[in-house]
Amino acid sequence: MIRRAFTMRLKPGGLAEYKHWHDNIWPELQAEIAQQGIAEITLFTLDDTIVLYSEVKDPEAWTRLWDSEVH
Repeated sequence: MIRRAFTMRLKPGGLAEYKHWHDNIWPELQAEIAQQGIAEITLFTLDDTIVLYSEVKDPEAWTRLWDSEVH
């Protein structure tokens, strides 16, 4: 397993909406995440900054997810 992390800076006040969608992810996106080999996703937050930690099966997993039709 490969561990990956990245940060995202949200628009001011955008954390609640981002967290809502992260906590209520739709089934098609859940399936796509699993299909691309992303085994674990954990969010850490600080004000309007998110640190996203994930465990992936290969280094191209996130690229495939970003490029997928569902995402």
